[in-house]
Amino acid sequence: MNGPCALVKVESWIVTQDFQVFYGSNDCETPIAKCPRTERDRVLQNYLACITRCHQKSHSEVRALDAALAAGANLKGARLFTSGNTICRTCQKELAHYGIVNFTLGRFPS
Repeated sequence: MNGPCALVKVESWIVTQDFQVFYGSNDCETPIAKCPRTERDRVLQNYLACITRCHQKSHSEVRALDAALAAGANLKGARLFTSGNTICRTCQKELAHYGIVNFTLGRFPS
């Protein structure tokens, strides 16, 4: 049963230069009522509990990237919008690997 992260639902959109839009969220395969991560985990960007307890496969940014790659999108010059207030180092590196280096924090403009 998929469901939202207990701490916060994060959504991300990749918008290509030809205005294709790809979406991803941080849904979990095993959602639980209370986040198992400690405050220290959050500060250190330790996501082990997300993986082992909630079975979160990846962050919303990578899920949006996976959708774009599956569609064969040209990602050169694309921009990532995320509802989160930060993008972890791992996601930044993965996005940069595919040429996405422009980020906007906050919801996708309607």
